[in-house]
Amino acid sequence: MNGLFIVGNKRSGSTHIMRLLNLHQEVFISNESDIIWILYNFHRGREIERYPHDSPGGMNASLKLAKDVLDPDATVRENFENFQRKLMETGFLKMEPAHKEKLAYIGDQKPYQNIDPEMLPFILEHFPDAKFLHILRHPFEVIPSSMKFGGGTGGFIWNGMNAEEIMEKWEMHENWVAQAKQNYDLQMVQLKYGDLMRNPRREMKRVFDFLQLKSDSALLEKCRDITLTNFKPVENYKLTESQRDMLERYGMKTHFSLLERKVIPGAKQVFEKVKRKL
Repeated sequence: MNGLFIVGNKRSGSTHIMRLLNLHQEVFISNESDIIWILYNFHRGREIERYPHDSPGGMNASLKLAKDVLDPDATVRENFENFQRKLMETGFLKMEPAHKEKLAYIGDQKPYQNIDPEMLPFILEHFPDAKFLHILRHPFEVIPSSMKFGGGTGGFIWNGMNAEEIMEKWEMHENWVAQAKQNYDLQMVQLKYGDLMRNPRREMKRVFDFLQLKSDSALLEKCRDITLTNFKPVENYKLTESQRDMLERYGMKTHFSLLERKVIPGAKQVFEKVKRKL
């Protein structure tokens, strides 16, 4: 059993990639169980409190369901597997119970925690064979999604932040990814949200190949079927020089024309609806 960790920014498609990965019979990724943060504290004899950069909702729910399996005499990997398997077999949050006898990968959808500079050495110490999926979405799409999440107030971890503050948060977490790549020899694949939406079969084939897992046409077709294209109008936001440089390194636009922001997304939505009906 290997650890598989989704990293990057929230509101970037991490929940969807979790669903797609879980279609495979040899993979289980929990929906924000906070398992690494839980074990990081548990095996140091610390009280398990809220992770500072995230909402405690998932952590509280998973502890309520599976805290009883944590054993101070067990290894980190043993507690990790036992905890996650209980979530899988019982059902967790919106995830239905599942029984998978042969798991090659177990992980958690927690993009901040899994790449946190404080947490990453802990992960690599206990999961030296871990693999990472870096999910990347343009920040001009992440910003409005973050602001709308939770009823239009910025919701939960964003706490009513404005666009510039959310952009700073996006940059911080992408810098964590860049620093991790520079400091460690990570087994990591990068997945762009837009590419995944446009061609889920191709992108998931690339992911499963990276994981050295078989993916037949039926599995890839199922990935396509549950991927609903979501082309929404975007706005331009003010960028700092470092943010502009980061977007350019990722091959992302730093400015969108009126046609790109308003007309093209609407046309794409209509095209995709027609294509699905056909």
